[in-house]
Amino acid sequence: INPKIGLSAAVFKNPVQSARFIGQQWHEWTRWIDVFMPMTYRSHFAGSFEDYLAHLTEITERQLEWTRHEKPLYAGIASTYLYREELQPIDDIRERISDLKSLTATDVVTRAEKVRAVGASYATIGARLAKVAPEREREINALVAAVTTDEGRAATPAAIDRLADALSRLRNDLPPGYFPPEKLLRAIEAARKAKPDGIVIFSAGNLTIEKLWPALEAAFKE
Repeated sequence: INPKIGLSAAVFKNPVQSARFIGQQWHEWTRWIDVFMPMTYRSHFAGSFEDYLAHLTEITERQLEWTRHEKPLYAGIASTYLYREELQPIDDIRERISDLKSLTATDVVTRAEKVRAVGASYATIGARLAKVAPEREREINALVAAVTTDEGRAATPAAIDRLADALSRLRNDLPPGYFPPEKLLRAIEAARKAKPDGIVIFSAGNLTIEKLWPALEAAFKE
């Protein structure tokens, strides 16, 4: 290998566990790796966002201990996984809508269960969507109402398809501000508490989709 080439390693968060299960004993790779970038992503932790922040600080401190800080270590954060609370309701609604399409009009009990779930999930995101994209929220709210009114008894296949299409467009192009930038900022601050050598965000493409570049720029202005 050309000695001028630097090698980085994106590794799982815990080298003891990953060594046991997949042979990734990365804390012993310091002779070959120039920069470690552990993937300390929220998707690897159970619990709330607050729990994740505490885990992020704690596990980053442990990663520095495991490598004896022999090489630089950058805390890895995946922006998409920070937003479980914002994305899960949309995905849940889309799944329930897909279920509705397969039900017969006579299956009133199951249809009622599905449309109640649709309404409950939408209630968790409606206010935020109305704040950042009021016209879009009014459109989707009307489509949700057309499907959920009277426990779905009057929901036509066309109404269900229109809601499914609107949700697909929403999921693929969420409005600026839908993802609270403070979540990304708080994750960065939680990682900084452990004093790593740097922070790496996965990924540039996700930040563009999530419209979070201004938040990232604000976090690294100083």
